[in-house]
Amino acid sequence: MQMKRISLKRIDYKISAEVSIDGKYYEGSIETLSEEGLFEIVFAEVEVSDFTPEKTLGVKFNEPSGEKFDLQCKTVWLLLNRNNSASIKYCMGMEIISPPESYNKFVKTLKYLHSH
Repeated sequence: MQMKRISLKRIDYKISAEVSIDGKYYEGSIETLSEEGLFEIVFAEVEVSDFTPEKTLGVKFNEPSGEKFDLQCKTVWLLLNRNNSASIKYCMGMEIISPPESYNKFVKTLKYLHSH
């Protein structure tokens, strides 16, 4: 099955996040993001077998100014990297389902800051 790749420019922005899937919660971090998606989730010593393409999951994180985001996402692609023994890195593309306007403003601000 051909999987859609999210094509908007990604911004390097590491931030702690809580990921929920099927009633289970995992602490990790987001490595990069875009207007439509989140990428590369890293978990310390946790392997999550519930992550599969097309799976819906929740992602919560707090932006440094205090704004809270609670996003519903769908896994678009997934690659598991076990090379680092201290953590398990899920290189995944998650499409944000109906991103709120506040999230879009946050990403536009990051884009502006990264371009200057």
